[in-house]
Amino acid sequence: MTNSKDHRGGARPGAGRKAAFGEPTTTLRVPQSAKPAISAYLDALKTPAANQEPPLPADAWLPALQAPKLELPVGLSKVSAGFPSPAEDFKDRELDINEFLIARPKSTAFFQVDGPSVQEFGIYDGDFVVVDRSKNPQSGQIVVAFVNGERLVKKYHITSDGRVFLVAGHPSFKPLEITEGMELEVWGVVVGKFGKVPF
Repeated sequence: MTNSKDHRGGARPGAGRKAAFGEPTTTLRVPQSAKPAISAYLDALKTPAANQEPPLPADAWLPALQAPKLELPVGLSKVSAGFPSPAEDFKDRELDINEFLIARPKSTAFFQVDGPSVQEFGIYDGDFVVVDRSKNPQSGQIVVAFVNGERLVKKYHITSDGRVFLVAGHPSFKPLEITEGMELEVWGVVVGKFGKVPF
């Protein structure tokens, strides 16, 4: 009679729960008092995979987990490009940059712009665009799109007869028509941008 235990048990290559992390896991004994902090850290490691629809492009940046609030003073009136107002020498409220730029953290990513192709839209080489993947792209919006695997930042345009174009904001770049046989993925809609002022 064959002992059934001879055919089960023991370590197996690749065994272990791995759905949350994408790789095998292992047992680790830790002090009981440290368990909450370690659990929170492990949850943070799982967050990008849980928050973003795969695949996440390699050059995408994610919002910081539990980003600290950065509240900066905001004046009573808009900034004048002419003469300054003598009354505008105090703060009356505060603005958090993360809340201003990111409405939906779980569907948001950042991409750095490479080149001048959208500078007429106010987005310059080296700027970071804030991209919300939960928004459905509408004609006239600036989007991050992948055409045959190449990432582009362009204005999404649909003509009255249904033709789709990706339009640049620079005279040196012609509109790109998406024709049959081309692979187009509109990854998300640009909802903001940030960058340094060139000197």
